Amino acid sequence: MKPVEIASSEERQIWRERGRQLELHKRNKNKYYPNELDKWYEKGKEIVYDYNIRLQELNKKRRLEMIAVKALLELKTLRL
Repeated sequence: MKPVEIASSEERQIWRERGRQLELHKRNKNKYYPNELDKWYEKGKEIVYDYNIRLQELNKKRRLEMIAVKALLELKTLRL
């Protein structure tokens, strides 16, 4: 899994939501104990994966926007 960057407020919001979901998941461990701990671990991995995919998409969008802004600035400086 690729590392994610947390730079924008939207990314921070999703990161906090991810933390809350993982905390709720940890609290529900007793429901899976002792016979279904494998399911509990898989559910935790799924939560991390889903949120990381969302964050990677936001990271990519932010990078593309920054590239577009830099390109526009370069065009503007060339015209001056």
